[in-house]
Amino acid sequence: MFSVTPVASTTATLGSTTGTTTSSGIVSSGPVGSGNVARHQFLIMLNTMETCRTNLDTLCSQVERDLSTLTEKLDSPSSQKLQACLAELKQSTSEQLQRLLDSGLDHLTTTVIRTHVKSVLQPLVAVRYDLTEDDLDLNAINDPWVEACVTELENFVKPFRIVLSNGNNDRLVSVLTTELVRRIESLIQRKTYSRFGAVQLEKEMRYLFAYLSGITYTTLRDHFTRLLQICNLLNLDKVYNIIGRRVVLCTLFYLLPGCTARLFVCKV
Repeated sequence: MFSVTPVASTTATLGSTTGTTTSSGIVSSGPVGSGNVARHQFLIMLNTMETCRTNLDTLCSQVERDLSTLTEKLDSPSSQKLQACLAELKQSTSEQLQRLLDSGLDHLTTTVIRTHVKSVLQPLVAVRYDLTEDDLDLNAINDPWVEACVTELENFVKPFRIVLSNGNNDRLVSVLTTELVRRIESLIQRKTYSRFGAVQLEKEMRYLFAYLSGITYTTLRDHFTRLLQICNLLNLDKVYNIIGRRVVLCTLFYLLPGCTARLFVCKV
């Protein structure tokens, strides 16, 4: 009865509307003017779809309340037709709006976010973690990568935050965090760690977690659970510490035995 016709150009033109990221982390949309306008319109469209879905839920709730007072005055077939229309409105239309919103965010991830994450984490590739105590003290003065990473991330998300609704901004930060964590986990498992290097890594992960948590209204703790557990493992001196400390065991359920073994091989 009700339907939503997907906008044909929603994802087809997304690559050109979102553009690419510059070395400073700011989103660039190609030619000045038209590209920026197209990107702005795309973000507004995401907001519009979210607002439509929210308003639709509000409308359905109000109609349900009104129907509860009218059904006694209507015959059974009429009441059933109204209920069927309402169910179609809630399920079909709302679901299609959500799919459009998810599709836009997914395409934003593949065309912009994933590329930027790879770029912003490139300095981490060369960072060493087989540190001495002197190295750790030096890193406290001259941070090797994470502070610059946070600066670039802020430059990246700021143009989006200005335009996007709170809900869509939270979705953007969640997707960005997922991509960051996946890339970081892949990189840190290729390195070797001293006791001081493990301390350095944990400081960096908590610094990054604090920044990302500060730019969203939703919790990101689940996103960082595995990374923080990896830090816990690397800070253990010996394998038997896992068995001997129940509190540690209780926090390692996200890590498979194979992953745990690989991490201990990284210890020097």
